[in-house]
Amino acid sequence: MEASFFLGWMLLAAFFRLHGEAPLPDGIFADRAEVALGALRILHEGWRPFLSALHLHVPELPIYYLTALWFKVFGSSPESFARFDAALSLAGLAFFYGAVRLMAGPRAALLCLFLLSVMRWNFVFGRQIYFQTQTVLFMGLALFLLLLALRQGRGPAASGGAAVSAVAAGAAAGLALYSYQALKVLPLFLAGAALHGSLLDRKGFRKGTRAWTLAGTAFLLVSAPYLWDSFAHQALGRRESEVAVTRLIQEEGSLRPLLSNLLQAAGMFNRRGDDNSQSNYDARRMLDDGTGALFLLGLLWALARWRERPYFLGLWGLAAFSLPAVLSINGAHAGRMLGTTPFAALLVALLLRDLAARVKPGKTRVWVLLCSCCLGSGIAWLNYRDYFQGQALDLDYRNDFSWAESRAGRLIREKGEGTEFFLASRFFGHPTVRYLALDREKDLHPLDLSSPPRPGDYPAGRAFQFLLDERKAGVVAFLSLLYPGGKVEGFTNPTGAAPLFSYRVEPSALARIGPGGPRVERGLRGTYHRADAPEAPPFLERWDPVVNFTFRDLPGLPGALKVRWSGKFQVRQAGVHSFLLLTYEDERLNQASLQVDGKKGGPPSACPRLETGLSPGWHDLVLEYRKPEGVLATVNLLWKGPGMEWFEFMPNSVLGPAAAGTP
Repeated sequence: MEASFFLGWMLLAAFFRLHGEAPLPDGIFADRAEVALGALRILHEGWRPFLSALHLHVPELPIYYLTALWFKVFGSSPESFARFDAALSLAGLAFFYGAVRLMAGPRAALLCLFLLSVMRWNFVFGRQIYFQTQTVLFMGLALFLLLLALRQGRGPAASGGAAVSAVAAGAAAGLALYSYQALKVLPLFLAGAALHGSLLDRKGFRKGTRAWTLAGTAFLLVSAPYLWDSFAHQALGRRESEVAVTRLIQEEGSLRPLLSNLLQAAGMFNRRGDDNSQSNYDARRMLDDGTGALFLLGLLWALARWRERPYFLGLWGLAAFSLPAVLSINGAHAGRMLGTTPFAALLVALLLRDLAARVKPGKTRVWVLLCSCCLGSGIAWLNYRDYFQGQALDLDYRNDFSWAESRAGRLIREKGEGTEFFLASRFFGHPTVRYLALDREKDLHPLDLSSPPRPGDYPAGRAFQFLLDERKAGVVAFLSLLYPGGKVEGFTNPTGAAPLFSYRVEPSALARIGPGGPRVERGLRGTYHRADAPEAPPFLERWDPVVNFTFRDLPGLPGALKVRWSGKFQVRQAGVHSFLLLTYEDERLNQASLQVDGKKGGPPSACPRLETGLSPGWHDLVLEYRKPEGVLATVNLLWKGPGMEWFEFMPNSVLGPAAAGTP
């Protein structure tokens, strides 16, 4: 009967993690794609990361090898990759079921497994979200093996199985330190479990001394390289130092951020959850109404019986695995708090098991059983509704997974045959685009408008397709001037915005371009300096055909940058002309200025503006832009002349002639 229930709940868990449109949500997040590319490097390039993985963009070691193993067995398609997350989540549930069974018996284990199977807070991380499911996986594995070793070692003729289990438990706990940041508290959790046993069950603890010793030794051996690396870099990891609450405490000079985190973490179960649209929607509380109410009762029940190991582990696990969020810059972070979900389910399961044990046989037990079935069905329905009829349809949720980059990658796969792709900085080199278009990587090129691609440099019969991000109307107009006859297509994301544009030029249209063309014949002279070395010569000088830079378009990023554009533009109709230089609307991040015929548009600001009367003919234009260190920048030059209702990008056709070659 237990096996039947176990299989049924695991199938139910698989349903909640795999049901619906495949894949959901509508994209592959950049960090997941980074891991996929790393796994493919392991399989095909002989890459063997170790401590170096702790300093990558995704600073985790095991996930690269686990993904490589999955790709080896099931293939590396996006659909297969989507199922990988569900597999990690299901494995974590199975291991934690085993741990609960050893500490509290099969009834509590089955109740706990059911709650985790249908818990939205848990299963949402099995649907292509970043790999926080490792928290439950490694925690469940280490705890199960440790409890198994303690159980096996009690008999008078304990076999070597207990030693093997203990060593495996320590190795799993050590390996967890190389994984997701929330698992850094796993050794603390296990140490607390050992301390509780040594104080309240000394006789039983002495019987398990050998298992604890072997597990501790294995843990130290496996974690030694990580501990050495942490000591060398004076940090637990790259991400831990970036998101630590200590920075906020130092800035405010008080413990208020820490206290705020405590309140946020405590309230996210039943009051207000994470406001990150990747893991939640509308900041909803993370537990459904039924589980949330039972959780509060189970918490009180466990506090009254904390001396007993199952109840203590439930309480201690809840407290320990809240620390990664409490000690970070976001106390209500669903991913860092994911490790609390098994213990929340455990507290509810222990409460329900104990209440059921108090029911006397007979008709009363039948009614209790029927009520329990109704309660379980209600909990499952509430979570189904909250996700499949709420979160899965939420536009921000579906859009918050590198949607534009995912669409660009799929577009390259769909239309890659016979096409050269030129990608704006948002898309070129992006891990999601690279993963989805891996077979076409040789056909992908960065877009540099100062040196536009020439058809003669590519095999005959190839089409050109330019993939651009939003707010690139000036670039589209310039491409239409260089490559006439192309087709513009916009792609709308779930929120109704169009963050991806394509300009495709067929081979027949490219064939009409003259030999050696196209070339930049008009533009502004751009002089690029390192802002932290203003006296040094410019590191780059070139002719920029339009000032329509977004994301990482500007050369020299991510360092501090200073750019000066100068040249002439032509006015064909006399009257008042307005000029607007748009950057990020934050003067701490951007400083810009513009001059027309020596007249300045006010002091430097984030978005300087100038209105002046101009006569037909040529006029002088000077733009200056400065940004601090950082990877993003945006600079856009717009103008509005007589008869123009709206501001438009200043087109290349009105700019002065560019000197041949580089300035």
